[in-house]
Amino acid sequence: MVWGSMSSKGVGKLHFIDGNVDINKYLAILEESLLPVIKEFLTSGQDFVFQQDGVACHTSKKAIKWTEENNVPFLKWVSSSSDLSPIETLWHEMKKVLRQHPARTITELRQKLQ
Repeated sequence: MVWGSMSSKGVGKLHFIDGNVDINKYLAILEESLLPVIKEFLTSGQDFVFQQDGVACHTSKKAIKWTEENNVPFLKWVSSSSDLSPIETLWHEMKKVLRQHPARTITELRQKLQ
């Protein structure tokens, strides 16, 4: 599984995930991958809203508390509206390229995604 981010300023670092994502793993991903993107792409005074889907670990009380503690405003999102999420277009384009040039190993897949 891969977690990624994008903004009008560019794309963030991909975060490769082994196994299932629970709330603790999700918060670690946000710490390691979201916070640096926010710091890199946004300067003081710019508006920012974090958008994520409605998966249970994303909308848990613990995740909401984390976004509040880290001053990350988020957009409330309906889980069945993935076709309206801008990042879905980016994932779609990446998948098209991968289908044309498939990876044969996990390591090769990670390299191609980067």
